[in-house]
Amino acid sequence: MPQAVAQETIEPITDESRAIQLHNQGLEQFNRGQYQEAYASWQMALELFQTTGTRENQVNTLNSLGILFRTLGQAEPALDHHQQSLDIAREFNNIPAESRALTGLGQVYDMLGQYPQAIDHYEQALALNLEPQAHIFALGNLGSTYMNLGQYQRAIEYYEQVLPLVRASDNRLGESSVLGNLGIAYDNLGQYQRSLSLLEQQLAITQELGYRAGESRSLGNLGNVYIDLGQYQQAIDLLEQQLAITRELGDRPGERRTLGNLGNAYSRLNQIEVAIDFYGQTLAIARELGNRVDEGRSLGNLGYGYSRLGRWHQAIDFLEQQLVIARELGDLPGEGRALGNLGHVYGRLGQSQKAIEYFGQTLAISGESGDRHEAGLALSNLGYAFQADDQPELAIAFFKEAVTVRENIRQDIADQALLQSYTDTVADSYRTLAGLLLEQGRVLEAQEVLELLKVEELTEYTDERAGDSDAKVTLLPKEKEMVEQYSSLVEFGKQLQDCEATKCEKLGDLRSQRDDQFRQYREAVNSLKTFVGDRLAEGDKSNLLLDPENFATTAKDIIDQQPGTVVIYPLVLKDKLWLLWAADGRVIGRRELPVSRQEVGQTVVQFRTLVETRNSDIEEIQRLGKQLYDWLIAPFETELASNQDIKHLVFSPDRVIRYLPLAALYDGEQYLVEKYTVGTILSAALTDVNHRSPVGTDGVSILGVGISQPVENFSALPNVPIELDAIIREEDNPTDTQGIYPGQQFLDGEFTAAALRDGLNGQQILHMATHAELGESQENSYLLMGDGQRLPVRDIDLLSSYLEDVHLVVLSACETALGSPDARGDEIAGLSYHFLKSQVDAVMASLWNVNDRSTSLLMRRFYDQLAQGTTNAPVTKAEALQTAQRSFIQSTDSVTTDDARIIGQRQTEDNGPTLLAHPYYWAPMTLIGNPL
Repeated sequence: MPQAVAQETIEPITDESRAIQLHNQGLEQFNRGQYQEAYASWQMALELFQTTGTRENQVNTLNSLGILFRTLGQAEPALDHHQQSLDIAREFNNIPAESRALTGLGQVYDMLGQYPQAIDHYEQALALNLEPQAHIFALGNLGSTYMNLGQYQRAIEYYEQVLPLVRASDNRLGESSVLGNLGIAYDNLGQYQRSLSLLEQQLAITQELGYRAGESRSLGNLGNVYIDLGQYQQAIDLLEQQLAITRELGDRPGERRTLGNLGNAYSRLNQIEVAIDFYGQTLAIARELGNRVDEGRSLGNLGYGYSRLGRWHQAIDFLEQQLVIARELGDLPGEGRALGNLGHVYGRLGQSQKAIEYFGQTLAISGESGDRHEAGLALSNLGYAFQADDQPELAIAFFKEAVTVRENIRQDIADQALLQSYTDTVADSYRTLAGLLLEQGRVLEAQEVLELLKVEELTEYTDERAGDSDAKVTLLPKEKEMVEQYSSLVEFGKQLQDCEATKCEKLGDLRSQRDDQFRQYREAVNSLKTFVGDRLAEGDKSNLLLDPENFATTAKDIIDQQPGTVVIYPLVLKDKLWLLWAADGRVIGRRELPVSRQEVGQTVVQFRTLVETRNSDIEEIQRLGKQLYDWLIAPFETELASNQDIKHLVFSPDRVIRYLPLAALYDGEQYLVEKYTVGTILSAALTDVNHRSPVGTDGVSILGVGISQPVENFSALPNVPIELDAIIREEDNPTDTQGIYPGQQFLDGEFTAAALRDGLNGQQILHMATHAELGESQENSYLLMGDGQRLPVRDIDLLSSYLEDVHLVVLSACETALGSPDARGDEIAGLSYHFLKSQVDAVMASLWNVNDRSTSLLMRRFYDQLAQGTTNAPVTKAEALQTAQRSFIQSTDSVTTDDARIIGQRQTEDNGPTLLAHPYYWAPMTLIGNPL
């Protein structure tokens, strides 16, 4: 008989096995983005598991449904399903299931912006004795929450713990997720090169796995980085790919994010109406999903868009709604964006102080989050706001700090194309800083800024190429102090704001502390302004380039007080020489000459060497004088010649030109002083032209001090007594009838610092015939007293209250040594500044040591001419000096020298007769300040 075939046993399909099959089917559908189908499968599975009473499978399915609802942005059902899962897991002490439920709840709270609750649930999960995969999830989710809180560095710490764990477990999907999160964090910290590298790794993994949802996120993350780098079209291409995937998957939260990022890209391209349309779509989706975080960001984007269109009130309405939501949720990035945009709106409305207040709060938030990009933006915005508030010193300090932050970001970008793209997005603030520095005459600092920008030239202002790869913006100590005080103030202000919101017990104490901090900040501001003002007033304006309109304004007072005056600013730049000149309260013109700083400096040195040597070749002096004339005067000589009323030239010398005896410039036939009076100013702000020289000699008194005997290593000045006697008629000596002005004199041992101080009261003129050493710094610059003591130049300030009646100070024995073509002439400006700052109207000083006899004669002629003035026919100081110098030029007398005025231990020239007409004798005297 044939062997019977055994019949195969067929097991019946139970509810539990059907439920497991449906659950697994739902997982496949979810991973394909088939969310509705996944929901149907899991709902049926859950009902079957509930029928069979299988608690563990119920927990898993409830968690799956919670994840699905969270993915769809539906928080309430998501929380409900995760909470049910947690309750059941705890009933039968299932640690892995409890961990998953806690994680799910944390993720929903994270989505809702309720970050403390999210962190609490994640930390509860982490505290459990977790399996490796659950431990990874807990760490990763804590990183994500800190990311949402804007605490990017802390987020990175968690993600970097996770990355080796997922790689060790060969979890490619998890690896892609962690890489993406790290990329986002580094993007927010402004480390764009590192961010791109991580995100490109993420994209490669998701495409390799065919994981469309992950690919979508990767594309969006990359798009955001390219937006930050300013490569907007590349960002748009990536984001449009992402948008197609989100719509294919029915991923409404992902669609909202992508629409928002597309709006950002079009906004950066100034296509504002297009951007607003995208933002409107994002707001509708966020409200549909009940997502408060996304709703706040959508409101912020709309507010920003309307502000770009100048629709300010609509903008403020949207932004204030955003701010309320951000603070309610503890969303630091959202709060920072809302505050920053409100600052912009109020700034555009002309409410600078309110703008400053909002930008300050933004800076505090960026400091808390460690977001370098936002910090740079906040600092830059503060710069613009202080500029609008007419506080250029503060604006410059904040712009400098912004540049420093952005330079740190730039240094992290290795790719040159990316570097240039990022640089272009922040270039406006660099150029604004450079412009502010130039307006203040701080061109060297402006060059630092523009060199950092690595543009082809230092803009149209300076035309100097960048070349120092190690260059940096120098934040002055006073600027640093002010910025630090401000940062402390705004950070404390945020603490106070939180206390005021909760009416905490320490409110009164905190308000008092804030008042103290505000006073410290105010003191730092005043100190900075004083420091900068003093520095500029001393003539520290190397490479100054004035705006023509501002130039006319600053020169106007000088011109108005003396019609027929032209104010001239020669500006010595590295590769060019600029000339600006003004008359009648307006700029007549400006010229750019292709003459380098080195060429100007070498010519000035050669010219000075000749004119300060009494027996030098007069023809060679005139040849070099003609070259300098062609650079400094000839470019506007036609305008001068066409206006017969122009008789007075006032220069604001720059750099090496401060060493130049301008009166000796030569046109081929005449010296400049033969045609015009010649004066100089440190700055228009320091030049008080409201007072004229005292008329005649009645009621005018002069204090004369000097040295005739050798003192220490300084030689005798034997003709000083003759000089003082010829100028001063001593009031307490009835037999003295020789002097021009009544007054008092102290000679040799009687000339002490105390005698100088006490003798100044009531004097209109101070004449000092003493050695003066002017070095490269104020520390080694001084005036020599007759008793051998030295009066440091900086201590002239101590005489300020005693100089209030003095109109003119004459220093007839000064010398400034010129050694380098690149010298700046700070010592000349510094000495004059201390007197001018002390209310003296003008200083007349010599540029080099001069033959004693000729100096005495020049001084007598100057004072004699000045004393000739009457109320109806006044004589200005510049006119008196011009007349005295002309008398020397026209003289045929010769001079034999036996003693020269020596500074320190310098030697005299060889004795021998020379003509008094030689510039050596008359050209060194220069008038600084009020020429009237």
